[in-house]
Amino acid sequence: RDVVRDVRWIPVSGGLPPGEYALKLGLYDLAGARRAAWSIDGTRFTDDVVPALAVSVTR
Repeated sequence: RDVVRDVRWIPVSGGLPPGEYALKLGLYDLAGARRAAWSIDGTRFTDDVVPALAVSVTR
């Protein structure tokens, strides 16, 4: 099994204070319609939002 590191920079609002934030993903089709998001055990995510990871805002 390989591990691939993929670093991304996400621009945030200038008024956002430093701290830890939860990154959540929404799924959409090509027409822009929201798609249902299901966990691997068949449970639908609240508001069809997939919790991804914690993000640290430093400045």
